[in-house]
Order: sequence, then C-alpha cells, then structure tokens
Amino acid sequence: MSGIYLHIPFCRQACHYCDFHFSTNLKNVDQLVDAICREISLRKDYTGDSKIETIYFGGGTPSILNEAQLTKLFSGIHKHFQVAERAEITLEVNPEDVNSEAIKMWKSLGVNRVSLGIQTFDEQKLNYINRCHSSDQALRAMEQIASGFDNYSADLIYAIPPASDQSWLQDIQRLLSFDPPHISVYGLTIEEETVFGKWASQGKLNEVSESDNAHEYKMAIDQLESAGYLHYEISNFCKPGNFSRHNTSYWKGAKYLGVGPGAHSYDGDSRSWNVRNNPRYIRSLEEGSIALTMEILSLANRQNEYVMTRLRNIWGIDLAEFQNMFKVNFLELNKTFSDQLFTKKLALVREDHFHLTKEGWFLADEISERLMVDA
Repeated sequence: MSGIYLHIPFCRQACHYCDFHFSTNLKNVDQLVDAICREISLRKDYTGDSKIETIYFGGGTPSILNEAQLTKLFSGIHKHFQVAERAEITLEVNPEDVNSEAIKMWKSLGVNRVSLGIQTFDEQKLNYINRCHSSDQALRAMEQIASGFDNYSADLIYAIPPASDQSWLQDIQRLLSFDPPHISVYGLTIEEETVFGKWASQGKLNEVSESDNAHEYKMAIDQLESAGYLHYEISNFCKPGNFSRHNTSYWKGAKYLGVGPGAHSYDGDSRSWNVRNNPRYIRSLEEGSIALTMEILSLANRQNEYVMTRLRNIWGIDLAEFQNMFKVNFLELNKTFSDQLFTKKLALVREDHFHLTKEGWFLADEISERLMVDA
C-alpha cells in the first residue's frame, strides 16, 4: 500500500497558531502547481509497482486551488501512477471555500473525502486565532459538506484561551449535530515561529493550564465516545469503518510520496523532505531537480519510529512483528518501565499487542521517549 501527499502551501491569512509551511502571497500559485507536476513526473518510480491507495491534499489551504489547477495535479498523478479504483482521495478545505459549485467540481475530479477545518464555532475564538471564516460560515459549510459527501472529517481545536467548558462543550455538540463520519480534535500548541509564540515570549499570552488542557481533551473523549465514535488514535475519532485510511497508513509504516514544498516522503529505508521555500522549490524544478534533504534510517531510527507511531493508535505494537523486524523482544527493551506501566494501568498486552490505555495516551509522548533506543 502506498500513498501520495500533496502540500499546497498557500493561505489567505496566517492563523496565529500555525507553523506549517505556507505563504499568503498567492501570485505564484500557477507556477507552484506546475512545479509540483514536474516533481510528480521526476518521482514517478518512488513507490515502485505499488498501487496508490490514498491521495491527500494538505496545506496550507488546498481548497484555494481552482478547477484548472486541481485538474492539472490530478492529471499528473494519473499519468505517472496507478491509482487504485477505490482509492481514498482527501482534500483539506476551509469553510469560506465551500459552496455547491466547489463541491460539484471537487467530486467531478475524484475527491471522495474532505477534511473541513472548523477549529471552533466560537466567534470570539475564531477572531483570536485569526481564522478567515465566521461561525455562520462554519455552520453553512458543515451543512453543505454533510449533504454533499458521504465520507468527510471535521477538525476542532481545544485549549484555546481562555479555557471555557461551556464554549468547548458547545463546539463539540454543534459538530455532533451533523453526525460527521470522522472528527479530529487537536490541543492548541504554542510554536515558537508563530504569532502566539511571539506573544508567549513577550508575556502577552495567557496559555491554558496543563490541567485545563487535559480536562478539555477528556471532555471531548467522553462526549464523542458517548455519541458512538471510536477513539482510534490520540487525536482522531470515527464512526465504525470511517477511519482516515491515509493517516492510518502513516501510523502503520506504509510508504508514501510527498510532493510540494516542505513535503516529507518515506520509502521504508529513508526519509526525505523538500525545501520549505516556495521560490527555491519552483526554481529547482524549473532546472530539472528537486531541492530536498534525505536521511537514511538506521535500524534504531526505524525501531523508534515504529514505537512512536504505533503507541498513538488502538492497534498498538504487534509483538511478533516487532521481534521479526528488529530482532529484539519489545517487552524486554525497558522491562522495569514496562512493568511500571502495567502496574499503573497505563499499558496492557492484549492478543499479542502492546497497547497504551486511555490513561496512557495522556502521557504517550513521555512513554514513547522512555521506550526508545539510542539512534
């Protein structure tokens, strides 16, 4: 199984929390689309003979692209790769871009799943994090997406200052009123190279406390599980059978090609990432090359990535597979620590898989780090 990720690095304005690679200069969108098409051509052998099972347009704001631009990208993919008949094809969209004409166009090109960036329905918080859309636009977009697609996801962000149980519960309940097949919830993180990061360094940001952050996350888990959603990854919930095939392939170690500035690729033995600079990316492709950095992964690197990704989802670590891949018994890696996890009910072994419990997921990063080896 292989997938393709396309990074579309354009936004109409910069959200105060976002440190993904993007530009608010929309003058060279056509040039960049042409450059991505060149990269697709140059890297047509990256996934070997594998059929492409998932395609994901992320960003940035992929819904900025018009029909001609999206058509060009889809044509490039289908020309150089064998796309499976039932491939999952996801487009990230912003509420302000959703209308009946856009939905019709996206579906005509093959998009069969959208991921809608709601973040919050709270007007004050939308303004605080500097989103483009209003609460009314978010609600209208949800209505149109729900009627236009069978398979879609919506994102919410918790721990947006100031902490408010009422506001967060209202966000969850408004979203649940549409009964979406998939929901992602992410805690607000303060990254250094963002507006919020700058405010924090100047003492101008009143961050939500760790306890309030954990409380809002727990609220989301309780509400979504009560509504019939499967909590299948730390930040992701779905109705039965509606998990994100693309993201799940990442977590299960599948190979994928990432195209566009800042995109990452993984072939099982190495990881590469493209330059995070639109003009440099475009220029390199115009000259017939790709500006990227590559890292050959050692056995220890691969082992650590396996641990980090598998502990974040319900499938956990397959103990037999781990032994076969890395020639070591996972439970003996740090036996004293593993035993502590079992005693504290932070982890368990079920059907020859090592899992973190729901309580363990609150500490997943810390636990993963303790179970890693020197690379």
